[in-house]
Amino acid sequence: MIEKHVKVSSAAAQHLLKNLAHSPDAIAFVLYLKSDGCSGYQFELKPVVKIDAGMIKIIDILYVAEKFYPAISGLNIDIEKQSNFGFKLLYKLPQASDYCGCGKSFKIDIQEQQEG
Repeated sequence: MIEKHVKVSSAAAQHLLKNLAHSPDAIAFVLYLKSDGCSGYQFELKPVVKIDAGMIKIIDILYVAEKFYPAISGLNIDIEKQSNFGFKLLYKLPQASDYCGCGKSFKIDIQEQQEG
C-alpha cells in the first residue's frame, strides 16, 4: 500500500531553506511533475514569490500543485552528498517505474491522469 502523503527529511528541508536564500524574493518552492526525459516524467523545483490557489503545502517552504498530488503521494524527499559537488535532492516515489539510465526520469502508471 502506498502512503498518502509526502515526506521531507529534516536534512532536505534545511537544504531547501538554504537554497531559497539564492532567490531573494521567493517565499517557497513549488514541486512540479513535468513531462520530460526518456522515461516520461521528472521532478522540477521552482522558487515562487507567491503561493497560488490550488497549491498543497508539504512543509512551510515546499508546495505542490493539487493536480500533481495524487501522482506524487507517497513521495520521500531526502538529500545525498555528492563527493566534491555539494548535495543533491533524492526523490523516492514508490509507484515510479522504468527509470532512465541516468535515474532522472521515470514512468508512473497513473501519468495519463496527470498531464495538463
